Amino acid sequence: MALLNTPEIGRRHSLFSNPDRHTTDSSSLGVLRGPSLEDYDIDDPNEPSTLTLNIGGKIFKTYAQTLSKLRSVKIDEICSRARKSELFFDRNPEVFAAILDYCRYSELHLPRNVCVLVCRKELAFWGVNESLISDCCKKYLMDCTNEIQLQESLYAEFIRLRPKKACDAKNTRERIYNLLHHPETSTAAKVWAAFYYILVLVSVGSIFLSTVPQCRVPVSSEQLPPFYQSDHDHDNHSLSKRSLDDDPGGVPVVNVTHFTHPIFSAVYSSDYILQQMETNSKIRMMVTTKVVPALEFLDMVCMIYFTLEFIARVITVPSRLRMFMHFFTWCDLMYLIPVWILWIGQLIDPSFWRAPENITYFVFLEFLIVARVLALFRVANQYKALRILILSMKASLGEILLLLVFVMLAMIVYSSLIYCVEIFIVGSMDNMFEGLWWSIITMTTVGYGDMVPKSGMGYLVACICALTGIILIGMPVPIITSNFHKYYGFRNTREEVAQPSPSQETNVISPTRNEPD
Repeated sequence: MALLNTPEIGRRHSLFSNPDRHTTDSSSLGVLRGPSLEDYDIDDPNEPSTLTLNIGGKIFKTYAQTLSKLRSVKIDEICSRARKSELFFDRNPEVFAAILDYCRYSELHLPRNVCVLVCRKELAFWGVNESLISDCCKKYLMDCTNEIQLQESLYAEFIRLRPKKACDAKNTRERIYNLLHHPETSTAAKVWAAFYYILVLVSVGSIFLSTVPQCRVPVSSEQLPPFYQSDHDHDNHSLSKRSLDDDPGGVPVVNVTHFTHPIFSAVYSSDYILQQMETNSKIRMMVTTKVVPALEFLDMVCMIYFTLEFIARVITVPSRLRMFMHFFTWCDLMYLIPVWILWIGQLIDPSFWRAPENITYFVFLEFLIVARVLALFRVANQYKALRILILSMKASLGEILLLLVFVMLAMIVYSSLIYCVEIFIVGSMDNMFEGLWWSIITMTTVGYGDMVPKSGMGYLVACICALTGIILIGMPVPIITSNFHKYYGFRNTREEVAQPSPSQETNVISPTRNEPD
């Protein structure tokens, strides 16, 4: 026979009227003290009626006054009905047992063998506020809640965006969208993705080869404005060129020291670019040469392919607003817009971009074309491990920001210290801004060696600075690693559950839902 709880009646001391009954002392730390055997008098004629509740098939008997501590409208209704007959509730008996213990001991502890989502639903059903949960179980509740939120974020990232199979697509637009974005939907999508990846690698390789002098040839005379071409009769209005063999860099050298064209005096930026052409072989090579015809053909093929692919994505994407809010979309535009502007300008006038008034824009657009390498991130985005890493970094954003704050504070402190201890050393740390550069290089253990302390105190500050950097930078690494393994494990679990084996599919039993009376 179950032990019945005692009400608050005259001659017996109830648990709720005497709060000291459930407190702990130094000899029994952490042990709840409930009613003793002497508190129960079975033969007492004044004993109130008991309640009999059937919770999920498990019988609970208690006093109405015990449940009244919850002060819930539902509990009051239960007490009035249970005095007449046994009440059945198709609810979780484990959670109800914890609620009943709260009525007895004034402490609410969650059962660890029940999911926290079920616990929350049961607490809401019985009208119990979550703020009543004991401190020892609140951490468990928060940890489980965070894990559930973590799983939901992964669900939104991978499962919710899982593409449809090609045969399930409702129309041609969806088929083209799956073809462009989801290689796993069909064989054609895999072939398209493979071709796209190859062209991305080819285009990136073309960019690297375009910076090698051996892969460039001088531009034709029609692509150079008249003042670029050699004119020995007008030395001060022309630019002299040397052959590729005379220049160590393998590119023509343009002499603009005595160039007095009026346009250059009006446009400072163009004048600066032309001055750089005399001293900077990279700028000189960019302006006076072009890539070899083979690379030029590859660039043209990539330009046309990526343009058609981008237009197809714009047409078939479900939400264009969401597409243009994506980082990779702007990476594509940073490449496509400059390359088409350069091509159209050269088609109109072969010497258009090398004219003095346009040369600055030409160099700027050439810089933007390098954004083509960012397409590698879009390729890598197809790999779920990289997306897991990005989610891990987002989850660790607070720790990373805290690290940056500590590093900035350390930079300020050590730059001030190194400047003070090196104040009497000539040629060492001329200002604190140089100290900032030195401190970040030292803390990250890079150590370029361009700035080094030259005194004993400077060596001491450098040692402490390096040790501080090792400690600071090493702190968030385990957190990021832990988040990555946690996300990766949850993702694998989701995929295993979402894709049952054929043997499991044949043995699936459709559950039925029984609503409570």
